[in-house]
Amino acid sequence: MKIVLLILVFILQLNAVQVRHIKWYWDYEKALKVAKKQHKPIMLFLQKKDSKESKKMLFQTLCNQSYVEQINHNFISVVAFFENKSNYPIELFYTNEFPALFFVDYKDESFLIKPIFGYIKSNKFKDLLDKVK
Repeated sequence: MKIVLLILVFILQLNAVQVRHIKWYWDYEKALKVAKKQHKPIMLFLQKKDSKESKKMLFQTLCNQSYVEQINHNFISVVAFFENKSNYPIELFYTNEFPALFFVDYKDESFLIKPIFGYIKSNKFKDLLDKVK
């Protein structure tokens, strides 16, 4: 599990030189503190390590897209693995569908929109971001 996280972090850092990337937090509680301080909602991307759709969404929809700056400006972003339940409150974000995307208010952790499940193409994701505003 830790090896998968390290590999993912390494790939994201390696790509950071060449592509636009989301500034991810790996711990929900730390991200929530930052979100409260900056008065920004949270975008939680919950994935399962063996989910091909999760990987596809991470690397095709959430990496090197024109809206990455919009995400970094408007949200505190968290990426978590379903298998690592200590990095996010599972009782709040429980699901059996992956990937899962949650937009959460920093004040009371209520959902800003209904959770999104499954792979989302980049053009649909841009529309989704506009809806969350």
